[in-house]
Amino acid sequence: MSRLPEQITLSRFHIWVISLLVAASIASTQAMADKVSENTKKEVRVAVFKNEQPLLPSTKALKLLSFGNEPLLADMIWLQTIQYFGQGNPYQKYGALGSMVDRVTELDSKFAYPYQFGLVALPFMGQTATAEKLGLRAREALPNDGLLTFYTASVYHLNLKDYRKAGEFYALAATLPGAPTAASQLAGVTLAKVNDTLSDRQAAIVFWEAVIQNAKTEEERERAVNWWKHMQVVYSLEISATQFKEREGRYPDSFDELIAKGYIGRVPESPILRIFTLEPGTGKVGFEQVKES
Repeated sequence: MSRLPEQITLSRFHIWVISLLVAASIASTQAMADKVSENTKKEVRVAVFKNEQPLLPSTKALKLLSFGNEPLLADMIWLQTIQYFGQGNPYQKYGALGSMVDRVTELDSKFAYPYQFGLVALPFMGQTATAEKLGLRAREALPNDGLLTFYTASVYHLNLKDYRKAGEFYALAATLPGAPTAASQLAGVTLAKVNDTLSDRQAAIVFWEAVIQNAKTEEERERAVNWWKHMQVVYSLEISATQFKEREGRYPDSFDELIAKGYIGRVPESPILRIFTLEPGTGKVGFEQVKES
C-alpha cells in the first residue's frame, strides 16, 4: 500500500482537530440560522398582534437572507409594497407601509423613488416619524437630490411644525437640482416663523402643486390632484370660519352655524374621502377620519 508524502500525512490528532473545527462551524451556522428564525417568528407574532400586513423580518435578518445581494431584495420588497398599497383605497392608513419603505431604503440606500413615495405618503397616514427618518437617511445617501430635500422640508413644515428645520431644508433644496421652484419661497415663509394655520394651508397647497408637477405615474398625479383639491377646501372652510369670527367675535361652533349664517352653502365633499370636522374654539378644520367605503 502506498503512503502519502510526509508533508501531507495526517495524524489522528490532526484529523480530530479538523473534525472539531468543522463541527464548530456547523454549530455556529445553525445557531445563527436559529437566531434569525426565532427573531423572525417574534416579529411575525408582534405584527399579527398589531394587525399589520404584510409581515417582514428585521433589516438585519433580511441582510443575512440576501446573501450579499441587498439591492435585489430591496427591489422584491418594493414590488410587494406597491402591491400592498395599490390593492386598496390610497387614502386609507396602511399600518405596514412605513416599515416596508424603511426596509427597502435600508437595503438599498440609493434607491431614490421609495424615499419620494414615503416622504409624500406617510405623513398623511399618521406615520410622520418614519417619514422624518427616511428624509434624514435620504439626506445622507442622496445629498444632491433637490426633490427629496424639498419633501423632507415639507415633513418638518406641514407635519412636525418645526419651522427652523423646515426653512433650512427648503433653503438647501433651492440650491440643488430637481427641487421645485417653490422651495425658495417656502424657505422665506418658514424662516420668518409664519406659522399660523392659514399660512400652513397655503403652504400645503403649494406643496401638492409641486407633487403634481413631479408625479411619475398617472396614479400618483391623480392622488396628488385630489390632495391639492382637498387642501383648497380646507383652506376655504377656515377662511369662512375666520370671517365669521371677525364679524361675530368668536369662531363658529359647527359647520351648521356657518351654513345658517350664510358663510357657506354646504360642506363640500372631500376628494380624498375624509370627514371634515370643525374645532369650535379655533376654527381649525380637521380631517383625520376616513369615510368608510
